[in-house]
Amino acid sequence: DRDLYAKHVIVGWSDVKDRAGNDVPWSKEACAELLQKLPNDIFDEVRNFCIDPDNFRAGSVAEVSKNS
Repeated sequence: DRDLYAKHVIVGWSDVKDRAGNDVPWSKEACAELLQKLPNDIFDEVRNFCIDPDNFRAGSVAEVSKNS
């Protein structure tokens, strides 16, 4: 399931850092590695975000970020 998200659902990211604070450039491989390391409850949050079409309407991501 996590590999499918890295290959077919998540198409990029910003502000993802490694433990040393360095930016992690997006790639399918880096995404798969990150998703494999996530605890189940955190991956469930990612999955729930991805299956909600309202998160992909114009302005939705900016509003979610602003309200976090």
